[in-house]
Amino acid sequence: MPVRGFKRMDLVFFLNHSDTPNIVSIDDGECFEALRDIDEGEELLVNYGALVDDA
Repeated sequence: MPVRGFKRMDLVFFLNHSDTPNIVSIDDGECFEALRDIDEGEELLVNYGALVDDA
C-alpha cells in the first residue's frame, strides 16, 4: 500500500533523473521547488543523487 493511501498520488511517480534538473527537493522530498519556469508537457527532472544519502 502506498504511504499516503491509494487516493493520493505521490509526485515522485512523475520525476525523472537529470544532471541538469529543473526542480529541487525541499525538506527531504516532502516538497519540490522549480529552479526555472517549466513548460507545459515538459518532464519534471530532479538529481536523484541529491535525494539519497550516501550512508
